[in-house]
Amino acid sequence: MQTPNRNRVTVSLLIVAALALLAAPLAVTSYAPVAAQTDLCNNTTAQYVEVNGFVFIETESIPSLSGQWELRTDNSGRFSDFTGDGYLFYAGNGAMGSPVTDGRGGLLEYTVQINTPGEYMMRWRSVVGEGNNNTEANDTWLRIPEVSDEKFYARDDDNPGSIVYPKGTGLTPVPEGGGGDGFFKVYGANSDGWSYSGRTYDNNAHSIFVQIDEPGIYTLQLSGRSTGHAIDRITLFRVNIDPQSSDNINRQTRDEREIAEDTTINETICDDGGTPPPATPPVDNLLEDGSFESATQSGALPNDGDWLAALGSSPLVYLETAGQVNDGAAALLLTGGGVTGAYQDVAVADGAEGDTWTLDLSYASLNPPSGSIMGGRINFILPDGSEVLGETCTASASSGQVGWAVLSNGGACEATVGADAADYTAVRVYVGWFNEGNDGFGGIDAVVLSRSE
Repeated sequence: MQTPNRNRVTVSLLIVAALALLAAPLAVTSYAPVAAQTDLCNNTTAQYVEVNGFVFIETESIPSLSGQWELRTDNSGRFSDFTGDGYLFYAGNGAMGSPVTDGRGGLLEYTVQINTPGEYMMRWRSVVGEGNNNTEANDTWLRIPEVSDEKFYARDDDNPGSIVYPKGTGLTPVPEGGGGDGFFKVYGANSDGWSYSGRTYDNNAHSIFVQIDEPGIYTLQLSGRSTGHAIDRITLFRVNIDPQSSDNINRQTRDEREIAEDTTINETICDDGGTPPPATPPVDNLLEDGSFESATQSGALPNDGDWLAALGSSPLVYLETAGQVNDGAAALLLTGGGVTGAYQDVAVADGAEGDTWTLDLSYASLNPPSGSIMGGRINFILPDGSEVLGETCTASASSGQVGWAVLSNGGACEATVGADAADYTAVRVYVGWFNEGNDGFGGIDAVVLSRSE
């Protein structure tokens, strides 16, 4: 999924019919030769960790799938000898010219904690899963969004001075073949069994590299391109070479590549064996029914509840028990054109200038028109009932599908009381959207308001 562009804060959105929660973390696995993996997982939220310059990923370990990707376990014929518990197979229609991340191509995301900066090569173990033509059903889109555009590139195996960049970044030169939005088309597979590759540029193979300058979490984003491409494992490994050397890269990186392609090495996954990051202290929620759980049926927002309709058409409550709502069994549902939203007032007996109020929530959306925006607002109510604007936070609503996300992951929504509101007696919280047309759905759940003095 594409994360919406945010200002200081984002607002709420929900997918109405078929939003699925992220699956629970998968079973414990270890990187056999390195006992230090558990320690390296400390204080990171990444799914995988780099160990001594290597990252090993089993594609089926991803918490959830999107688009038309399938988890398969067929171990016959060309699929025999897959590693781990299975592999991913792209069963959707081809997305050949450019990625279709919010539709059939989906967006698979693997987060990796890199502790050792340097240049890394990417290769994956894949197979042509349909037909016998090694130039068909052999490629998938790849992007690493956290690095600057010039740090994600491809280099000619036999001519290290030849470097190309993904299409859509504005950098040149770019490879022949499809591309866009910072994705490389990464190809290389055989129809007779699993093999390692990772190249781009039609008829002029360039291997995929990423330059990591700072330790941190980086994301491998995959999106389906060729129907029938199956991927078993992904490896990243640090290349300890001079990229401008006249020696052939295949020979330079021989030792690292041999290790990276060793299928007896387990994935470097972070699991229950590590120490989790320090817990965030619980926040006292000053809102009533921030998760809308007082609703007893789907339909109009209850007029006797804690939340009141604000501006334009009335929001709805979506109530279900299939585990698709983010928090509990109910959420605020936004539909229709124009402004839809709700508000709640929180009485304040001891307010003063300098108080800081923070809004957080979960949000999701499905196919609103281009130009639609989501938003939230914190206002301060004065003794005479008038309102002083505290902070308005907006985000562009995706024209595709945005699954549940947490607002604070993109930046806090904070409002500090100024001199013009020093005698405020209440805080009013608005959540909602402006729909540019009349299509799509949005939703809000788990709304939290907290205060610091």
